[in-house]
Amino acid sequence: MNKLHGKRALVTAGAQGIGLAISRQLLAAGCDVFVHYRSSADAARGLEGEAAALGRRYASFAADLTVSAECDRLVNEAVAFLGGLDVLINNAGSLVARKSLAEGDDSFWTQVMALNFDSMRHVTRAAAPHLIAAAKTGGGASIVNLSSIAGRRGGAAGALAYAT
Repeated sequence: MNKLHGKRALVTAGAQGIGLAISRQLLAAGCDVFVHYRSSADAARGLEGEAAALGRRYASFAADLTVSAECDRLVNEAVAFLGGLDVLINNAGSLVARKSLAEGDDSFWTQVMALNFDSMRHVTRAAAPHLIAAAKTGGGASIVNLSSIAGRRGGAAGALAYAT
């Protein structure tokens, strides 16, 4: 049996790009999936039919993960829908904009860090008690944090804040 079959997963930014591919793979592996999105409502709704065809439970929820309270609300909604949480995929992140060190004021750096680092920290903190409970009773739990190759290679010009 697939190790993921029957697991309950939350995927941030799970309705587009890499997150969409992850959401689809989790559904295909037998997971029930709860997808976060910020502005991809149509894409998130598009996964409903795919999940139903696979016999999996699926829901989505819009949240601004740069706001700690919305991270808490996201996790609470996911846990309420799924009945617990076994897998957390922290995928949300973005370059935001290309700015040189001289152009990137404090507000810009705060925005980039809030999306790419703080969101992961806040969602994980909210999810931790549920993941710990799953680890104790359900045979394990996992957190997967995605990042960009820009963190290793520095990105192209104007990507300093993002690569950091």
